[in-house]
Amino acid sequence: MISFYGIFSGTVSFSVRFPPDSDNSADLIGRLVRSVGFARVRSEKGTVYGTVKRTDLPRVCSIARSLGAEAEITGTNGLYYILRRYSKRIGIPVGAFLAAVMLLYLSNIVLRIEISGNEEVSDSEIMSSLNGIGISYGAFIPPMNLRAKEKLLRASSGKIAWAAIRSSGCRIIVQISEITEKPPLVMKNDPCNIVSMYDAQITGITVYSGMLMPMLGDTVRKGSLLVSGVVPEKYGGAYYVHALGSIKGQYRLKAEFEQPYRDTVSAVGDITETSSPELFGRRLFTARIPQESSDHVQYEISESKNYLKLLGMTLPAAVIHTRIVTYSRSEVLYSREQADKLLEEKLMRYENNFLNDGSRAVIDRKTVYTHTKDGARVCAEYLVEGEIGREQMIFAKKTPFSAAVGSGAN
Repeated sequence: MISFYGIFSGTVSFSVRFPPDSDNSADLIGRLVRSVGFARVRSEKGTVYGTVKRTDLPRVCSIARSLGAEAEITGTNGLYYILRRYSKRIGIPVGAFLAAVMLLYLSNIVLRIEISGNEEVSDSEIMSSLNGIGISYGAFIPPMNLRAKEKLLRASSGKIAWAAIRSSGCRIIVQISEITEKPPLVMKNDPCNIVSMYDAQITGITVYSGMLMPMLGDTVRKGSLLVSGVVPEKYGGAYYVHALGSIKGQYRLKAEFEQPYRDTVSAVGDITETSSPELFGRRLFTARIPQESSDHVQYEISESKNYLKLLGMTLPAAVIHTRIVTYSRSEVLYSREQADKLLEEKLMRYENNFLNDGSRAVIDRKTVYTHTKDGARVCAEYLVEGEIGREQMIFAKKTPFSAAVGSGAN
């Protein structure tokens, strides 16, 4: 059997034809068996067919001539003959060498950056910080001191508490942990009262701690004590508590808006969308962007980036889409009816954004419109129902309880 060495070095198929009057096929096969390693040898009508290693072909030819016949090559196989067939095509080895060099180079530069662990800090912010410390698409990885760059990344943003950077082939993997803001400290043990924020009429009471002062339906003024944090004891004296509760009431609010008859408005003009390629984090060319705005024309520019992908892997190539919206400013004249309608829209926005926010609701509204030569004005008075209490800390040198104990001792 032909060994693997023979396959790589090359094998040769041959045939030896003997004349009918001197058929030495059996003699040839016997001598080949004794002196040459071969495979698939057979004899058919005075012709011997076989396959030998390329290096054994001269021995086969010599044996055949000694028996009065010539060996004829019928086929070749193996890596030797394949390479020999393309040996004069210089482009193949040059291309293979360049491909190997390119593969080695691409495996040592940054082709992909993966970021994980961020919620508050956006990927674009982290990418900007990475570019500032020398980690960007196309950067050479071997000379990078990733441990030092971890410290630089943490120092580049006050929102990053911990960062880890490692490389895997052509990938840079960045893992971060963000600084979580401490919630505001709410002192639930410090004594406090609940006082009214408005002049109101009480419509709902829920008290968890403290002593209720007014009753349901009572009218209170702004700053009035609603729930006291000073609770008297049964046999004299008192003690402080942190008043807790929900006091709802109806109160009035006022709002005023103006609308001139001659006003300046912005209208959307031309919208231009362009695309530009980016390779290894560098934009090849920049879209044409207006340099500056004027009093009558303004621009709003927004960009989005789409990275190219191949077989699920993000490539260091992207297409940047730029959208430029032109706003033109012009003067508009309004009639009295149009001005009143605009004021009504302002009132609706004010109510939706500030009054009907879930914590309070508008019960009634009274509006008064006035007009001058320059414009219109609306004054709205709202009857609102919602939370009216707020906490007010109690500061005392000593508690009523300790004062009462001290007086009793005397």
